[in-house]
Amino acid sequence: MTIRKATQADVDTIHELGNSVGEFTVNAETVNFWPKEVLANVIQSDDGLMFVAEDTGVVGFVIINYNHGFKKALIENIYVMPDKRGQGVGSKLLEHMFTSLVDIGCQYVTSLVPPDAQGAIELYKRSGFSQGEQFVWLDRILTVDFKR
Repeated sequence: MTIRKATQADVDTIHELGNSVGEFTVNAETVNFWPKEVLANVIQSDDGLMFVAEDTGVVGFVIINYNHGFKKALIENIYVMPDKRGQGVGSKLLEHMFTSLVDIGCQYVTSLVPPDAQGAIELYKRSGFSQGEQFVWLDRILTVDFKR
């Protein structure tokens, strides 16, 4: 298995995988997963990073929003195909991400995880994250692109 930076050729696959599960849903009004145009923009931007785990095709991905001013990264999404979970794919994605973030000057990484997503919480804890406070997710749709 290899971990590599996502390319434009990966957008359709990442979009399909992200839309295939309800794990990324944050409320009943917003889209379940990022629109393809947003994923394509992340790949081209200098404030977003996206990596894929590849075996016999893409089996997982991680999407990161990096704020240069704060030297802080937010993991927007991490996903591993259900039949590949428990095999170290998520850990390898995170380790590759850590190295890449350090290389660009990042000093702090965070993620938001639903309190009932025990698998994700354990993955993060095994990767050195500390569990913090629980918060209420609030958002507001500003364009029709994010409305269901």
